[in-house]
Amino acid sequence: MIADMFNLILAKATAADVVSGGGIDITLPDTISLKGDGGLTKLWTDVSGLVFAFLAVMAFGGIIYSGIMMITSGGDATKFAAGKKNLIWSIIGIVIVVLSYVILVFVGKLTLEVIK
Repeated sequence: MIADMFNLILAKATAADVVSGGGIDITLPDTISLKGDGGLTKLWTDVSGLVFAFLAVMAFGGIIYSGIMMITSGGDATKFAAGKKNLIWSIIGIVIVVLSYVILVFVGKLTLEVIK
């Protein structure tokens, strides 16, 4: 159920990219095991997918928390500045997570092409 909710939220967040024919396919695994085809590769894919999903949720949670800090600052400049600083670091976190995901996918596909 949580995986379905996450996929729905992610689909809505990337709807513009999906409509244009592109898209990011991030799905949470049902189970993690070494049995069957691709054992270790599947395990790596499942675990890395879970890690990136967790990091993305934490970064978006940081953005929401920062926004709440800024809204509830009540005119206090130090509280607003703290919220702004957290917002900047949350955005940097999202950029790092996305770039690391793209790099890992690129290296993985490049490695598979070399092996074939």
